Amino acid sequence: AAPKDAAQDVSIETGFRVSWKAVTGATQYYYSFSSDDKTYTAESLTGNGGKDTFVNIVNKDVLKPGTVYYVKIRAFNGAYSEAVKVKAATAPLAPKTIAQTVATSTSVTLTWDASAGATGYQIRFGTTAATAKDIQKISTTSCKLTGLEPDSKYYVAIYPVIAVTKDFYASH
Repeated sequence: AAPKDAAQDVSIETGFRVSWKAVTGATQYYYSFSSDDKTYTAESLTGNGGKDTFVNIVNKDVLKPGTVYYVKIRAFNGAYSEAVKVKAATAPLAPKTIAQTVATSTSVTLTWDASAGATGYQIRFGTTAATAKDIQKISTTSCKLTGLEPDSKYYVAIYPVIAVTKDFYASH
């Protein structure tokens, strides 16, 4: 049987992790990956002699930030299963600059440089870094925060993301 529920669950700028549910009776798992979904690397065993039900693909010389990749996984139990293909992505680089462009007594507008490969940006906002929460995902390189208290300081972080699936976004 082919591995089930294979999906990306971790991303960094130069790598990612894909995991899946164990296949009953499988003795090893193999993987290969591609940046174009055509030319794949040679198959390799997952860690622990092929017993791991996840693979960390990390290589700063090969993998580029903000890039989509494809991973094929298959199980072995005397015969190879069909390969399962998973779309995965490395995290985009953080914006180089973030600037406040407009401010009123109760709002602020921020703009930033686009991050290569990003399909959107997660905005984290709060009175401090410790209390900040993810408030919205947007597809533009600017946002307006409203309902602020006059003469107050706020914490804002902008995280570029790539929508890998409806449930996972590659980000820092």
